[in-house]
Amino acid sequence: MTHPSIWLRKIAMQSPEVQNAFNAIVLPKCKQLWDSGYTDKFTMADFKQINPYMSNLQPKHMRSLGILFSDLANKYPHIFMCHGKNSKNHKVYSIIPRY
Repeated sequence: MTHPSIWLRKIAMQSPEVQNAFNAIVLPKCKQLWDSGYTDKFTMADFKQINPYMSNLQPKHMRSLGILFSDLANKYPHIFMCHGKNSKNHKVYSIIPRY
């Protein structure tokens, strides 16, 4: 049986919806937050409030986005800090200020 995270990564890589959300919404917003020195905590669910496209994604797509973002945060620990999970089992992140 395939581990769920492997399945979600496969969805993330093959899904135009997930790729679009990650590249057009999540990455630019994170860069904007990093450039501005924003340090508040956030989850992937918070991105639903930023763009209506995100609120229309299926749950499996949001989980796939979470996997992609987790991979990104692990790749750039000097930019992203994970604070564990909240009561809804969502990983909570913050951005380490550039300055």
